[in-house]
Amino acid sequence: MNWKEIHKTIYYWDGFWRDIYLFNSSRQEWTLLLQLLNSNYRIEWHNPKTDKTCSKIDVEQIAEFWNGNDELISTAKIFLDDLQINFHFFTEEEIEADLDPREFKKQEDHQKLLDFLSNISKHLNKEVFVTPENAPEYKLIRVNQETIDYDLSSNPSEWPVRIKE
Repeated sequence: MNWKEIHKTIYYWDGFWRDIYLFNSSRQEWTLLLQLLNSNYRIEWHNPKTDKTCSKIDVEQIAEFWNGNDELISTAKIFLDDLQINFHFFTEEEIEADLDPREFKKQEDHQKLLDFLSNISKHLNKEVFVTPENAPEYKLIRVNQETIDYDLSSNPSEWPVRIKE
């Protein structure tokens, strides 16, 4: 795949981040994912109970949030060397993360992301998608274990207007 085309289409800065999705997820898949992340990546996770930054994500606290304790909302920063991926725990039915496309300046950055997504896909035996922010219908990258597919046919200027919160 041509890096210049990938950079122009996927990592185009339009004022919005890119989302990473695993659709139709379960609490069990989240648990497997968090075990993978905790064991293999540098993490900064704000623990709402202790008000401290931790190097591991507490799976039980995430479950408490899903069970209705809204005070335990949090985000985890996962680092692929100098690249940051943010995991959000909005719902157990959908694994969602995001990335800042401006961080992806060279093909090696893109490859780090692909390796990361492939690792997740293999670990969970699920497809992983990269989409424009809040536009999951545009699957720019599809990772199914070691198979990577791109859809570079859409023009970023034609993506739907997304509401920035």
